[in-house]
Amino acid sequence: MKFICRRPLHFLAIMTLAGCTAGPDYQRPPINAPAQWAEQTPADDMWQLSAPADALPKGEWWKIFGDEELNRLERQALAENLPLQVAVARLEQSRALVRASRAGLFPSVDLNGASNRNRTSANRPNNGNSNNTNSSTQNDYALAISVNYEIDLFGRISRDIEASNANEQQAAADLENVRLLLAADVAANYFSLRALEGEIALLEENITVQTHVLDVVRARHDDGVANGIDLAQQELLVSGTRSQWQQLLRQRAQQRHALATLLGLNAGNFSFATQSLPEKLPKIPLTLPAEILQRRPDIASAERAVAIANAQIGIARAAWFPRINIGATDGVESRQLNLLFDAPSVAWSIGLAVTQTIFDGGRTSAKVDYANAAHRQATATYRQTVLKAWQEVEDGLASGRTLAAAHHEALIANNAANRVAEITEQRYKAGLVNALERYVARQNALVAQRQTQQLAGQQWVNAVYLIKALGGNWDSNN
Repeated sequence: MKFICRRPLHFLAIMTLAGCTAGPDYQRPPINAPAQWAEQTPADDMWQLSAPADALPKGEWWKIFGDEELNRLERQALAENLPLQVAVARLEQSRALVRASRAGLFPSVDLNGASNRNRTSANRPNNGNSNNTNSSTQNDYALAISVNYEIDLFGRISRDIEASNANEQQAAADLENVRLLLAADVAANYFSLRALEGEIALLEENITVQTHVLDVVRARHDDGVANGIDLAQQELLVSGTRSQWQQLLRQRAQQRHALATLLGLNAGNFSFATQSLPEKLPKIPLTLPAEILQRRPDIASAERAVAIANAQIGIARAAWFPRINIGATDGVESRQLNLLFDAPSVAWSIGLAVTQTIFDGGRTSAKVDYANAAHRQATATYRQTVLKAWQEVEDGLASGRTLAAAHHEALIANNAANRVAEITEQRYKAGLVNALERYVARQNALVAQRQTQQLAGQQWVNAVYLIKALGGNWDSNN
C-alpha cells in the first residue's frame, strides 16, 4: 500500500507531499484453489490434460466436436447475435471513458470570445465621491485563450484513470463471457435438436408398432380372446405415447426458435436439417482448478469489479485533500473593435487556486464508507463467482461420469431388447409366436432405444456446458 497523506494544514505541507496517492494500491483477493477436482477420475479416458490459459489461443473451442454444420451456426451467431453486439458497444463505451479519464492529466485550453454593448444607468448609486452619476453607453470586445490544469497531487485523477482502465478490462471480459455463453448455447441447442430428432423418429416408429398391437388386441377382443382391460390398457399406452410425441414436437419447435434467436434470425422462418448424434464424445481438455481463475471470463469480470471498487476508495479519499488548479489567461480586450489587437489592449492573468473542504456534514466520510463497503461487496462477489465456477465444473464432471455409466447400461439393455426382438421375429416367421408377441418385442426394443437416445443427447449437452464451465479456450487442433 502506498503512503496515504493526511489532511495538510497549509500549502507548504501540500507541496512537500507531492506524489502521494489517496487510497490503497490494488491487490487481487486471495483464493485457495483445490489441487484437483473431486470428481476427477484419472482412469477415465474421456479427459485429457490442458495447458494453462496464457499459452492457449482464444476462440473456436466448438471445433472439437468436428461438426461442420455446428461450425457454420457458430460463425453466424458470432456475426449476427444482438446481445453480442450490445456487449461490443459497451466495450467501445468503456474505451471512450478511458480516453476521457486520461484527458485529466493534461491542461484544458479554451478560446473565449465576447462582444458586448451596454448602457449604465444614470440613477445608479455613486461611489460617494460625486453627487453626479451619468449614463454611458460603451462597447466591450474581448478575445482570450485560457489554460486550466489541475495538479494531481493526491492521485484523484490517477485513481479515476485506474478505475476507467479496470472498467474497460471488465467490459472486455464481459464481451468474452457473452461470446462463451453464446457459443455454448448454440452448441447445446444444436445437439438437443439432434437428440430430439432421433427421439421423435423412434417415438413415431413406436406409435406405429403400438397401433399394430392395438389392432391385434382389438381383433382378439372382438373374437372374445382378450378382455376389455387388455384393450383399454393398450389404448391408454397408444394415447400416452402420442401425447409424449406431441410434447417432443413442442420441445423441438422451442429449440429451433431459441436457436434462431441466438443466430439473430426470425424464429418463424428458421429451419435446418439435423442429423443423428455422433457415436462418440471427443476428449475434453481438463484443467486444474487454479487455472479456471485465468480461463473464465466471468471470473475476470468479477475480479476487475474489485479493482474498480478499490480505485473508487482512492477517489473518495482524495476529497479529504485540497484540489489545486493552475489557471492562466492571455488575450486582448478593447472598447473599440479596430483597437482590439493593439498593444494597449493586451490583458493576461495567471494564478493558483487551492480548494480545501473544511466542513461538509460528513459527506466525504460517508462516501469513503460507501466505497469501502462496495469493495467488500465486490470481493465477496468475486469469491462467490469462483466458487460457482468450480461447482459448475464439478457438476459437469459428475454428470459426465454418471451419464456415461447410465448410457453404458442403457446400451446393454438396448442390445438385449434388440436380440429379443430379432429372436421373436425369427420365431414369428417360423410360426412359433403370434403377431402380438412379435409387436410387443419390437415395442420394448424401441423403448430401450429411446432411453439410449435420451442419455446420449444429455451427454453431448453436458459436454458443451462442461467446456463452458472450464472456460472454453484451447486449440482444438491439438
